[in-house]
Amino acid sequence: AGAIAHCLQSGGRSVEVFKPVASGCRRGGGGQLISADAEFLAACADSSRTLAEIAPVRYAAPLSPNVAAARAGVPVDIQAIFDGYSALVAGGRPVIVEGVGGLLCPISDELWVVHLAKMMALSVVIVARPGLGTINHTLLTVAAARSAGLTMAGVVINRYLVEPGKPDIATETNPAQIAALGGAEILAIVGEDPATSVDGDAL
Repeated sequence: AGAIAHCLQSGGRSVEVFKPVASGCRRGGGGQLISADAEFLAACADSSRTLAEIAPVRYAAPLSPNVAAARAGVPVDIQAIFDGYSALVAGGRPVIVEGVGGLLCPISDELWVVHLAKMMALSVVIVARPGLGTINHTLLTVAAARSAGLTMAGVVINRYLVEPGKPDIATETNPAQIAALGGAEILAIVGEDPATSVDGDAL
């Protein structure tokens, strides 16, 4: 999500970024929960939004949102999520929504990420790892998206790396397999770059 936002922003297309619910947050001044994901998204989009606007629901424990909420004794505020998203949409700019743990990750006991994506009418970009095992994982996600009636934008293969002299047949053939078996467009293959930093200051 951050890379998409950064590319669009760098190309002159202003966008909004949104993280519906974030876990694994750190405590800031005054005990405020701060999401590193929200900070990174804000930096990628060069956003002037507050972190609370980008990530309206936050928890300290690095757990699925429903479990983090139960442990904190603070129910997930679903209305705050929709209000926050609606406020960004009202600005007229495209809104890039970062997922939370995958389509079948529970946000609450009743609402999963896939349900939220459907209710927000989002087009889905699946980010997949390149190596052995990714065909199964990716096609399961594609199937879940289609079963829910979501619009599939396509798949991004992330951190792709085949070293010279070290053939990796699985990695080399997986993108074509995913496209053929899943009927999913491969939008991009993003190479592994050890020099790349996810620190917002490095953008």
